[in-house]
Amino acid sequence: MTTRERVAQLIKIWPKVYPDAHTELDFRNPLQLLVATILSAQSTDKRVNMVTPALFTKYRTARDYAVGLTKHKDPEKIERDLMKLVPREHWTDWSHWLIWHGRRRCYARKPDCSNCEVFRLCPSGKVFLRTGAAKKPDAKPA
Repeated sequence: MTTRERVAQLIKIWPKVYPDAHTELDFRNPLQLLVATILSAQSTDKRVNMVTPALFTKYRTARDYAVGLTKHKDPEKIERDLMKLVPREHWTDWSHWLIWHGRRRCYARKPDCSNCEVFRLCPSGKVFLRTGAAKKPDAKPA
């Protein structure tokens, strides 16, 4: 399955799984949203250091973390790749779906692959199975 085909499948599945996806930040105007978004990306070193030992044990290379939608590391190149893959009318929803999926199913420390609606579309799922970080899901339509 090509990357473009995987994206098309995700666009079909995620609206059903996360029909109410939206930003969970509190804001009243675009400036407040910008500030809240920047702050939400931050965490304390202490907290990061609490979670990274287990994470680094399971996922040793950048490829282990990759969803496979781009090969670039530069944020602007990644954005350009995604803009080519995701139809313009889905850009905002796509962002919310990714965030909601990460918060509700694909947890950083222990992804819930056994209940994942898009497991068969996820190259990282194979890594999680191989490392024992996840159970193989029952057959689910995608």
